[in-house]
Amino acid sequence: MPASAPRLGRGCGRRQRHLLIPLVALAIIYASWLSKSVGAPEPINTQSASATTNQSASVELPDDANCLTARMDAIPLELHRRLPKPYINLGFPKMGTSTLHNFFQRGRRGLVSNSSTHYFCHEYEAPRPVLCVTCIQESVRMGLPPLANCHQADAYTQLDNGYYFPQIELLEEFANGHPNATFILTFRNMSNWYRSISNWPPKLTPKMSDRFRRLNITGSPSKEGTDPNEFREWYCNHVTRVREIVAKHPSHALVELDIEDPGVAQHMENLFGIDKKHWGHANANAKLEPGANSSSTHLG
Repeated sequence: MPASAPRLGRGCGRRQRHLLIPLVALAIIYASWLSKSVGAPEPINTQSASATTNQSASVELPDDANCLTARMDAIPLELHRRLPKPYINLGFPKMGTSTLHNFFQRGRRGLVSNSSTHYFCHEYEAPRPVLCVTCIQESVRMGLPPLANCHQADAYTQLDNGYYFPQIELLEEFANGHPNATFILTFRNMSNWYRSISNWPPKLTPKMSDRFRRLNITGSPSKEGTDPNEFREWYCNHVTRVREIVAKHPSHALVELDIEDPGVAQHMENLFGIDKKHWGHANANAKLEPGANSSSTHLG
């Protein structure tokens, strides 16, 4: 018996070694599979996630994008100095509304007295000033064209009151209700505009950009949005919408103006027959532009 015990031990050891080899191989295969399953995602999955993220991100619009560039030569020569009235500005606040008003108001050659309104539409007739927004909303409630109950003027240079925007919310009503009106759309460098609305009014809060985020304005930036590009997209969409409506209603002329263009004063004289000397920067923020005219402080 003692002599046979070692032989049993050696046979058992050989069998154990035979079993161990396949187990090690299985362990290696399992470890390789596990590293592929638990490790980093395959490249195709990573690219797919990245593409989804990029699709949802906002694409920055350059200032020379088509929708942010004024078509200064859009009016044919035969309409120069013959543009039909009224002139209705569909641009946004801090895009030259006061400058337009001063131009029409001061250069009244061939125009009736008090030919331009800005912010108020019954400033001289009513016992107290009446906002353009008020008479416009009243007209629409009565089923009339938007300006029916407003003071009759040649130019309406600011329709909104900084809180409600008829040029956005009632664009179709203006096109249908005033079929011969000349629409005006103002442009400026978007970075300059964003800087302007972020600092206006100079001594009051909230600033205009913050109000835009909080108000329920069609297409306006989200309440949480702080990206200036959201404001670019907002105005871009508005420009596109105005152009489409004018194309659908060809009785309208659309004057597009870059208020920062060096030749805009001469261009305005050519279009409206008013001396270019009446064109100038008005209602500027004295903190941002110390040398400019800052006489008015309307919220719009």
